[in-house]
Amino acid sequence: MNFRSKILLSAGKILLNVGLIGILSTLVGYFWLKSLTKEVTMIVLHDPIVIETNRSLYNPDDQVIEIYGNPMKNKVKVVVFNQSKIIHPKEDSSLALYPVDKQKGDNPLQWQTVKLVFVSVILLFIIDSVIGFYLMRFAKSSIRIS
Repeated sequence: MNFRSKILLSAGKILLNVGLIGILSTLVGYFWLKSLTKEVTMIVLHDPIVIETNRSLYNPDDQVIEIYGNPMKNKVKVVVFNQSKIIHPKEDSSLALYPVDKQKGDNPLQWQTVKLVFVSVILLFIIDSVIGFYLMRFAKSSIRIS
């Protein structure tokens, strides 16, 4: 076994192992973050005084979301690290409202963004593993030839 073959074999093993460990750890992170996702309606929260006034004027035909704030979108899945931030209104406890203040830089981590990042990272680790596998294969074939 010449020096070049040893280097290629070692590099291949390292790349293959890094890729496999990366894939496994990325999958663990993916499923952990997936367990923290909640489907919520993001709102720009009213002041507490406005909320109390809206509650006192509430009638069952009104939209509950508008008591608490202005909705930003339809329901979206977000990763929620702090469950206490979610508001479940007394008027309709099935709703999950997530207050967001974009002016303060409060941007929740949306699940669609997380999925995109995880798919990209997994693909990079798969490419890393494939390169490592073929480096090892090339190194072994060059050992047989010499």
